Amino acid sequence: MNDPTPRITDDEVAALAVHAGRADLLEDIMATDLDHADKVSTRARRFAPTWLAIPAAAAAIAAIALVPTLRDSDEAPGSGPASGSSTSSEEQRPEASYVVLDAAGWEVTTVGESDGLLSVQFAKGDLALELNEYPADLYQERLDDRLDVSAPRRGTLLGMPSTTVAYSARDHATIRPTEDGTFVEVRGAGMDLAAYEELLDELESTDAEVFARTVPPGTVTPETRDGAVLRLLEGVSAPDGFTGADFALTGFQDRYNAMTTVAGAVGCAWLETYDAGDAAIRQRALAALDSSREWPLLVAQEKVGDYPEVFWELADELRAGRSGADLQGGIC
Repeated sequence: MNDPTPRITDDEVAALAVHAGRADLLEDIMATDLDHADKVSTRARRFAPTWLAIPAAAAAIAAIALVPTLRDSDEAPGSGPASGSSTSSEEQRPEASYVVLDAAGWEVTTVGESDGLLSVQFAKGDLALELNEYPADLYQERLDDRLDVSAPRRGTLLGMPSTTVAYSARDHATIRPTEDGTFVEVRGAGMDLAAYEELLDELESTDAEVFARTVPPGTVTPETRDGAVLRLLEGVSAPDGFTGADFALTGFQDRYNAMTTVAGAVGCAWLETYDAGDAAIRQRALAALDSSREWPLLVAQEKVGDYPEVFWELADELRAGRSGADLQGGIC
């Protein structure tokens, strides 16, 4: 008889959908005393699926990886290009490659793109649905893994025959075959199979313009990216010559992810400056990192996640003798 409890396998950790970032948090939690979980890497603040958390690590994931989207009434500005900005190839998605959920009461709570792959979380009260894109070369391995979970059920996802498995009576996952170099997996929690399959039928492919109307307030979109970068950099001390072209903020990113991307890029630039500089330049880098306790984007993040706490320890770690290269993994 199959164990219905959600499991994390080594293969799942290696293939989680932010590809480098999302896996790091879960790997660290699995290898770390939970009393010290607040010190694990926060690179994986994005989209670690809620149902993959082992029960003992759920609190740590909730605090670090599944932070709520910062909401306010201000939309990210859509001003002209920032100095040095450029369009990344990651933004060149096929037409009608975004997904909306046309079901009453459901809303997008979290959204992001990494390496050109989309992740979206939808919620309605205690019900949750998550959609993730993965590279096509992971499809067979992931499908084989899912077939060990339960007997497969054939169905349809976004117009293609797909495979559904059950982790429990109220926790299901569906994998859609590869198309355009990626495949999609959807997972729903809090609903029975009939309700889950009915919800799958309400998922529709759409274009970026329509998708943009569904995302949370403050989400950075391809159209607002350059203006949002300028706004996020306000009050931030960046190295000379640092511009919006110096980090990959592409596609759709909710506010927390956008702020983390920008802060991390600036912080890593200072760490590189520190390693390459003389005594005077190192002092300047330390002063800039000390000033990060007042950077507006990190102050705002402090309310919903642990990323700023890791960032604010950088200067002390450098003074204690660590190199900038040693510390980049925690913030980049």
